[in-house]
Amino acid sequence: MTLERVVLKQVVQGYYDFQGTRMSFMNRLRNMVRKLNEGIPFDQKEVKLSEAERSRFQKKYSDKRLPIILEALERAGKISQEEMQIINNLIQLLKDAAKTENRMAARIEESVEPEQIWQEFLQYIKGVGEVLAGNLIHRFGYCEKSPHISSLWKYCGLHVVNGKAPRREAGIKMDGRVDCKTLMRKIADSLIKQNSPIYREVYDKEKRKHNIIGPKQICLSEREEIIGELVDSGTLDGGKEKWIIATEVVYNSLLGKYGKKAEVSVKMGKGHIHARCLRKVAKLFLSHYWVACREIKGLPTEDPWIIEHGGHKDLITWKDVVKANKLEKELV
Repeated sequence: MTLERVVLKQVVQGYYDFQGTRMSFMNRLRNMVRKLNEGIPFDQKEVKLSEAERSRFQKKYSDKRLPIILEALERAGKISQEEMQIINNLIQLLKDAAKTENRMAARIEESVEPEQIWQEFLQYIKGVGEVLAGNLIHRFGYCEKSPHISSLWKYCGLHVVNGKAPRREAGIKMDGRVDCKTLMRKIADSLIKQNSPIYREVYDKEKRKHNIIGPKQICLSEREEIIGELVDSGTLDGGKEKWIIATEVVYNSLLGKYGKKAEVSVKMGKGHIHARCLRKVAKLFLSHYWVACREIKGLPTEDPWIIEHGGHKDLITWKDVVKANKLEKELV
């Protein structure tokens, strides 16, 4: 590993360490203002917020709204002017910390811009900036140690085990690195939010395939023997309902007993669908990064297994993505 790559690694890791500390500090400060605003004692224990509640909390007590809320608290007599000033001083301290983050980001840019993979591929991808690019380069380099696309997928926890994405299990060590999996999710999320050409289309296409919105349910054909068995077992209250909520045990039992007769299909929730589609985008982007890096370095490449052996013919290359991004910029 060269000195330049070591420096890039240190700056990228330092950037995320610094950012994580600042964000944790800011969230604690935000929570303190929330308790003041809502009259909650500081020593009162609270249940953990759900994802929806956390999202509402972040919006209600955003950085821009905090000074407004503090002024309202001071006018209402809930805090003194001196107390408001102390809190405002802390907020200013965190704003200054954000400026240091920006300087570190600028240093990452300086390290990334001379890299060939940035010049030929990453700089054109809408949704992948210098910081994410620096993270990719310092973690994977030019994929010299990954002889196959599947090697890189497994390293990032994007492989499959028995046809399914692996899940965490107590006492069992998972393959792949959690931090790399988190990085790929960040990149996929950024590509979708920025409506990155091709990647967004792949996401939308995959989502349409799975877009049966609702709780996890199982769809059964209205076959008398199946309906009758479910009524007898107490799974159904009676009648010929088509959709039932069923456990995996019921699913496997029906599938094993009736096979295709059960005509079983799983109805996924929105979050599950979104995660599955993000995973597909992450794998596609990572395959593009792998091929681009290895072509730049003159290393052997290969098509994904599904193209070489699985009968699929529609291959999207990294050059297709670059071309689509350049075309979009010309049209804007």
